[in-house]
Amino acid sequence: MLKLRHRRSRLLRLPRDGCRLPDCCPSFECTQHCVTSKGIFAVGETWTEEGCTLFHCQLAEDGTPQALPHLECGIIAIDPNPYSDCRLVVRDPSAEHPACCPEVDCEPVPENTCYSAAKQRYFKAGDEWLEPPCTLITCLEGGGFAGKGCGLMGFPPGSQCVMVPGEPGTDHCCPRPECPDPHLGRVCYSEPLKRWVDAGEEWLEPEDDSSSCSHKTCQADGSIDIQLCPPPIPGCEVHAGDPTSFPACCPELVCPEVDPVPY
Repeated sequence: MLKLRHRRSRLLRLPRDGCRLPDCCPSFECTQHCVTSKGIFAVGETWTEEGCTLFHCQLAEDGTPQALPHLECGIIAIDPNPYSDCRLVVRDPSAEHPACCPEVDCEPVPENTCYSAAKQRYFKAGDEWLEPPCTLITCLEGGGFAGKGCGLMGFPPGSQCVMVPGEPGTDHCCPRPECPDPHLGRVCYSEPLKRWVDAGEEWLEPEDDSSSCSHKTCQADGSIDIQLCPPPIPGCEVHAGDPTSFPACCPELVCPEVDPVPY
């Protein structure tokens, strides 16, 4: 009996004004307070819940108090740059917000480093890297850097040389000139094939509309003999041909039958 009266007396000791103990209910009902595992908080009060989240007690539209998350620690990221001396420091999780939030502790950036905005990282003196479109950057002592591009390239008038595009993102990103070598017999250049061809060599090329083709032959003087497909006929359906040979690669024309005109 004494134990029961003791529990009864504890339950009857209401924690805050505005709280009441319902009949036969083992919990408090508070009209102006939020009740959580951390305690009982009045409307307008803030507190820190597990996980270092700041909560706020406020009234809902129906007038009942509710505990809502107000502020978290947010997202923390560390630069993966090997020359960045940053580390994540875990603080006391039982402290109040924001003292419980982890933080980033970084050492000062060392001397003789260069920062690349394109790569979003630091480089040490002597390092080299490529930046778009095709510039070789060198990190210098003292934090400066020097760049070297592809340079100027050109051909004299009447030259048969062509400029071949480079490969972006690689060490071969600069365009390069390719010129015919008469000693090897390569005197014709095919733009779609992106290569020089030998005198007497034959090849197929698609036309601009990609529905037709042409047959080309390299002549000894560097000229190219071209055979084209017949032009399309208005009103006829165009069907793709066989792209492996000429003239089978030419489109097939299917035309409607036309009744003969009587004289």
